[in-house]
Amino acid sequence: MGFVLDSLLLELFLIVASLLALLYYYLSQNEDYWKSRGVPFIQPTTFFGNLKDVVLMRTSEPEKLGRLYFQLAGHSFGGIFQSVTPVLLLRDPELIKTVLVKDFDHFHDRGIPLNEKRNPLGAHLITLEGSRWKTLRSKLTPAFTSGKLKNMFQFVVECARDMTVHLEEKVPIDGGQLEIKEIFAKYTTNVIGSCGFGLRLNSFEDPHSKFRRMGRQFFEPTYWKFLRRWIVMYVPVMQKLKISAFSHEMTSFFMGIVKEMIGYRESNGVTRSDFLQLLIELKNRGRVDEDLPSSNENVTTPDGTVQDANKGDLGLKLTDSLLTAQCFMFFMAGFETSSTTMSFCVYELAINPEVQDRLLRRGGRDSSEGEGGTHLPGYQHHGLP
Repeated sequence: MGFVLDSLLLELFLIVASLLALLYYYLSQNEDYWKSRGVPFIQPTTFFGNLKDVVLMRTSEPEKLGRLYFQLAGHSFGGIFQSVTPVLLLRDPELIKTVLVKDFDHFHDRGIPLNEKRNPLGAHLITLEGSRWKTLRSKLTPAFTSGKLKNMFQFVVECARDMTVHLEEKVPIDGGQLEIKEIFAKYTTNVIGSCGFGLRLNSFEDPHSKFRRMGRQFFEPTYWKFLRRWIVMYVPVMQKLKISAFSHEMTSFFMGIVKEMIGYRESNGVTRSDFLQLLIELKNRGRVDEDLPSSNENVTTPDGTVQDANKGDLGLKLTDSLLTAQCFMFFMAGFETSSTTMSFCVYELAINPEVQDRLLRRGGRDSSEGEGGTHLPGYQHHGLP
């Protein structure tokens, strides 16, 4: 009996040791990638690459990349590692300009792995590659013209009025303190819900709405959440496992709400000058309205695939799932960035009362209410600091 037990333990030990050896080989096999190519590089740490402090949430990724940038001083470029993935870090302005402008057609992919079956919300412009990215980008560009954005401005004004009412109710007459970041987060939730998803929200009256909760869930920093997204993005082999960058609840919520809104509008002939309507237009017509047709106009085939008269099928099927991913990108890119920027702006105004006075004087002189109270003077704010 003892002999059998010893044999089983030995076999288990050998299996575990073999798996650990294979894992170490996989995680370290690329560590000489830049050295073998004669490229200056920063020595990585196994598994973490050069971003260990980021993975351990000791610092932010932009701050760490800034430090790596300065570590490569004296070189036009250098090699770093995001986990096991080698990444070329550019330092020379002319080289950066060449990559981002002149030769952009060769560098448009961002190198972020995407498994649309497990991460349907991830199939947006940031992660799509090749012809799918190029086609969708060209089709979405007209959705962000100044005319389209002005049409959405009325919804921003409505949300701003809701915030004004809330502040008038909450701010004590004799002053006091408010958590302004949370107020701006609610305001941003309302704006994105209205402009991006066609939803009339009021997070000030219902701070625990599911839409607001999804915003908190996505942006609240937890180690497991960060590690999960990191593994999905930078450890390619993990794409074969059933690990999603987003929770099942979040995926189901956004997929369900966009599908419901699209179905309602198409069934009832409802239109609204928001981002979702532009996506519906793109899905049904193959182009956004005012994207003037030409002799080579792109069309949408019966199966929902965008085609070009000269180039044929470009491989972009405009499904509800793909449209949901673009709405999610709208949410993801605008939520935290906008609320944080406004918070810093208000802080600067608070510690610089003379700038507050200038803003009030300038605002009173430049702003006027047009039809519906949505007049926006053109770029007259540029004289402000």
